[in-house]
Amino acid sequence: MIKVFQLNGYEWWAGEDFESCVARAMADEGLEREDLLDGEEHELTETEMGKLIFHDEGDEAPSCRTFARELARTIDRGATFPCFFATTEY
Repeated sequence: MIKVFQLNGYEWWAGEDFESCVARAMADEGLEREDLLDGEEHELTETEMGKLIFHDEGDEAPSCRTFARELARTIDRGATFPCFFATTEY
């Protein structure tokens, strides 16, 4: 089962488990564990998945949807997990 994990105050990754998401994020971003995680890391609850909003400002018209809906879209697109999911930094 694919879940979403908050790794720090601004970044979320999707995957089967927390450790695989951390390992992939460290490899992709070239960071050490202590530089990636900041004490806010956790698996998102069902409530959080329904409340957090994903803002899509891609090539098409901007749109917004819950993290739960975006995770379903990501799975439907056939993404390879673990993968980057969302950030507040864009």
